Amino acid sequence: MSFLVTYSPESLWRRTVRLLNGLFQEKPELTTTPQSYFVATLHIHNLILQDLSEVFDPPAPDDEDNIPTMEQIHASLARVEAVLLGTSKAEDYPNTIRGCCDYTDHLTRALYSSKRHCVLL
Repeated sequence: MSFLVTYSPESLWRRTVRLLNGLFQEKPELTTTPQSYFVATLHIHNLILQDLSEVFDPPAPDDEDNIPTMEQIHASLARVEAVLLGTSKAEDYPNTIRGCCDYTDHLTRALYSSKRHCVLL
């Protein structure tokens, strides 16, 4: 067991899957070995946003030939945060793999810690 935290495209994808698992009771089918971790990460962000499309306008689909960048993933995380939490902490996290991993962890912690504060109207 290693005490070192790893930051890689795969670890970003795994963190994003953890975020998805915290949101969905019936989880969408995902491949266990994506060809591109960045594409799979953006796909999960879009699944989250599309699930809430009755509440707000869904994002425009990305061009399939477009190779995702860290800036796109970071911007997508900011959209997810705005929709789910109504906050904006994007400036606290750099446009790097580590920044996006930490940002995803922040969103996951915020969702798990907010469960006890939710009230049905």
